[in-house]
Order: sequence, then C-alpha cells, then structure tokens
Amino acid sequence: MAFLPRYLDARKTRLRIDSLIPRPDVMHIHWLPNGLIGTALPRSTRIPWVLHIHGSDIRGVRGWRLAGYRRLLHAADAVVFSTPDLATDVQRWRPDAQHLPAPIAIGPVKSEAVRDVFAASAALSIKGADMSFAALRLIAAAEPGVRIAAMSGQAFEAGPWERLDFVAHDTFIRRLASSRVIIGQLKLGIVSVVELESMAIGKPVVGWIDERLYPDAPPIISASGPSAVAQAVTGLLGDPHRLEELGWDGAAWVRTHHDPERIAQQLLAIYRRVIATAK
Repeated sequence: MAFLPRYLDARKTRLRIDSLIPRPDVMHIHWLPNGLIGTALPRSTRIPWVLHIHGSDIRGVRGWRLAGYRRLLHAADAVVFSTPDLATDVQRWRPDAQHLPAPIAIGPVKSEAVRDVFAASAALSIKGADMSFAALRLIAAAEPGVRIAAMSGQAFEAGPWERLDFVAHDTFIRRLASSRVIIGQLKLGIVSVVELESMAIGKPVVGWIDERLYPDAPPIISASGPSAVAQAVTGLLGDPHRLEELGWDGAAWVRTHHDPERIAQQLLAIYRRVIATAK
C-alpha cells in the first residue's frame, strides 16, 4: 500500500479511537506499518501505545521503508515481538523491546485421521516451502499409500497430495486434529503458531528449530533438508508409540511456555508501565 492512503487510514482510525468514551488508557497496535496510527494526529490528546511486531512486517525490510519503520519503532511507548528470532531485527533499534509469546488456549481435539501427513504452514518461500514439497515427494515415493495434504500459498507445488486453501480458524484446527503428523516451517528456525497449535492439540510436529533461540527446546523433531524431514515423518508413521509420546510432550511444552494467563500478566505489566510513564 502506498504511504499516503495508509497514513490517511491510520489518521481516521486514530481519530475514532480518540473519540471513544471512556477514553482508552493505552493502544495495542499490531503489525509494524500500523504504527502510523500511534503517530497520527491529534497530538494534544495523545494515548500511549504498544507496537506489536509479528514477523514478515520486519524480516528483510529494505529500501525506503527502513527509515520510516525505524521511526515508528522509536516512537512507540513499548515494543513487543512474537517470536524470539525477531530480537536481532527489533532490538538493534529498540533495545528495550520484549519477546511476548503467542497465547495458545486450545486443548485436545478429538478427530478421526483422514490424512497421514499435513504440511500445515502456508506455502511461502520464507517458510521453506521448496524443502517441504521436496520432502513430500520423497515421502510419497517411499510410502505410495500415504495420505498427504499441503496448504496453498504463493510457492505451492502440485504433486500427489491434496491442496488445502485457507479457511476459518476452527476449521483449520480440525484439519490439524485429523492429521497424524504435521510438517511445520523449515527455514525460520522458530516454533510458529501453526506448530504451537498442532502441539497444543497433541499432534507430533516435524520442522526445523534453531535451538539457540529456545533455552528449553520445544519437543518437535527438528530436521534440516528434505531427506531428513522425509525420514523423520516416515519414521513417525511407523511408530505409533512415538507419535503419542511426542504429542503428549508437545502439549505439555505449550502449556508451560504459552499459557494465556501468564502472558496476559506480562502484557498488563507493560501496559501499566507505559501508562505510568506517560502521566
């Protein structure tokens, strides 16, 4: 989106927020470019604001956007980011930025397995879609009867698997629940929301994790490269006990590290600090 339309939209949004009765104590603004809402006029009735960075809004930002995004990061009263890998990009401009894990509230979901393998991350190059589809080809060749599905996206590749388009969240969770093994992202080195929700409902996950980002490494099978991913998946399909064990361990890890109540308390502490500082 061009700058002027985004700025005008941000100003309109900010004016509506500013007219609310009772007036809000703090704004929580998701997605870095939307920080324009926090800087938009009127300044005479300023509301402190928290800027929440999610990933592709800052990863690989180059060119003319760089200076503008940097100003937005400096202008925010507080900055939080969703995954630990973002610390490098965010904290060079905001050393006080904090990692705020995604709250995951879902529990076990019972469903009959209608597929064996689900490549559940959106088919995007930044998430390693090329490796994912190469692994699916190896799996299909090694196990001709295996039932496979993959999410659509810009980097989707056709093959002997079902293409699944984007759907409402509840439907997507049922897709995860009706799959025996989940393949997550293979490039970013993080546990993204897709993997977290899979783990939360007790599904084993194969992906790639940069363990330096996680002092308590998540219990997924970390595999680098199509061959390693394919071997991990076929190994799990042939080992029901390991499937169940990994599912239980993953759900316990999510409960420990992504408990909504604990994360809410962390966020409330940030809100209280920025409100007190603004007075």
